[in-house]
Amino acid sequence: MSDVTDGIIAMPFELAMGTEVARRQFHGCAVAEINRLKAELECARGDLKTAMDIVERNQKDADRYQFLRRDVSHRVSDFCIVKKFWGGTMPDRILEGDDADLEIDGELAKERT
Repeated sequence: MSDVTDGIIAMPFELAMGTEVARRQFHGCAVAEINRLKAELECARGDLKTAMDIVERNQKDADRYQFLRRDVSHRVSDFCIVKKFWGGTMPDRILEGDDADLEIDGELAKERT
């Protein structure tokens, strides 16, 4: 609120309603302030919607990441079982820990583009 608007709205009632000009000035100032606040509220609602969309997308990514991470862990475990019990050969490269995270992150990045 500007100093002028502040002053007009803070006027004593008798002064603000004392003349037709003062009443119109008070009313016009109040309506302008209401419209400004409504616009500010709409802007805040838009920002909130954007933030909620980002949170929802991040949650979906986190859920997908956890699923992929479990999938990779199960595959590594399966490879170890094959080698241990059936004498199978291990692949050239097993994804573990950070390597698995990097590969999963790479796949998620590809999906987003």
